[in-house]
Amino acid sequence: MILVLAPRLASILFVNRIKARFPDPRIRIAIFAMATALLGVGMAAINIIAAPIVTPEQLALMAIIAAGINSIAIVSMSPSLVSYLLYMVPNIASISIAVLIGPKLEYGGIFLFLTLSNLIR
Repeated sequence: MILVLAPRLASILFVNRIKARFPDPRIRIAIFAMATALLGVGMAAINIIAAPIVTPEQLALMAIIAAGINSIAIVSMSPSLVSYLLYMVPNIASISIAVLIGPKLEYGGIFLFLTLSNLIR
């Protein structure tokens, strides 16, 4: 996760240098989109790696946390829908994958349906 957070933190700390080097806002938006995609894929990887060893309760907490983080992200990334989708889709899709490869759930089909419907909303 540090490998994912370090470039994001650098982009925040050196924002003035980035603005000077790349005056075109479209390039800066593309840099931001790549950073958010990297963060989303990193979070998805953590969810998928953790899926086989978590309990059903922990899997439910992972889904709640992912939904909460994404609800905050939609506000902060509202100017760029593409950036939000690059961040949100891997994160929520990984929860769906975790339902399939993770612990046996009594209502796993319903939980899978709910996570997939969160992707479609």
